[in-house]
Amino acid sequence: MKRFIKLFGLFWLLLILAIACIRIVWILVTPNIMERDTLGKDIHTVVLGGSVGRADWNDSIIPGSKNLCGHAMTFGDALNNLKWATEYNENKPDTVILAAGLVSVAYFFDEVDVPEALLKRDEEKRNILNYSVFFDNYKNHIEYWEYILVSFPYKNLEAYKGVEGDFSTQSHNAINHPLAYNQINTAIERAKEYDSQNPLSEEYLKTHFTYQLDNLRKIKEYCDAHQQTFIILNTPMYKILDMASDKGYRQLLCSELGDSTLVADYSRFKVPDSTYFRDPEHLNTKGAQYFGEHIAREGLQLQYAIDYCNN
Repeated sequence: MKRFIKLFGLFWLLLILAIACIRIVWILVTPNIMERDTLGKDIHTVVLGGSVGRADWNDSIIPGSKNLCGHAMTFGDALNNLKWATEYNENKPDTVILAAGLVSVAYFFDEVDVPEALLKRDEEKRNILNYSVFFDNYKNHIEYWEYILVSFPYKNLEAYKGVEGDFSTQSHNAINHPLAYNQINTAIERAKEYDSQNPLSEEYLKTHFTYQLDNLRKIKEYCDAHQQTFIILNTPMYKILDMASDKGYRQLLCSELGDSTLVADYSRFKVPDSTYFRDPEHLNTKGAQYFGEHIAREGLQLQYAIDYCNN
């Protein structure tokens, strides 16, 4: 009897070890994506990218689409998600939409985690109203860019006593918060002055965002190799193009991806007012619904990169 118990225990131990080994091998050889991201047999379109895609795109916009975007996802993450969606599912998507606007490219600087560094700058949080403190002391263009996109508007609201609520949630509208509205718009005006002298040119983007651009090319090449239609999606933004020209980004798409790349440009998409935005780079829940209903009704408006670049 004792021998049987030992053998029975040994059997379960070996079974558990075998399952653990299979799981480890699976993790190592498959792309790093969440198990929630499974493709049903009716899925023919996948949407890839970072938080702008996650916040602004609803699967109901295009029947048969699946949103695989996630917060702060790089184009490297997007490439892994695309490989998973293409190689590890019974149903393989024939259309790939990548949320890859100017913000998505310029968010990940090659050499430093700027957002994290900026969040630690307590002095600038204390001096949030004194723009000269910031504008006279930023270290470089990217630090400046990230301060506008990442620290404004809601992250620095903690500098004010009495501000309540989680402004990072999708339902909020931090832009119109009484303590933030004037500051955000003032900062945008100052940003416009700076960008006129230090634009985010094609050369600058190619020099400082090589990781993003390398993976952007790889995604396009992967889609071409698997006969998948590849579409660049620029999501709506609040006044960001007032403070930073996207001319360099537009030229970049042609030079890096080719003139015939398809672009769906909604970066200047008009919503009724600023209450439809969560922050300068994301729509809130109301804005995403408005945007989605427009595309579902009108269809996704596409143009070739060569035409987009020359606009």
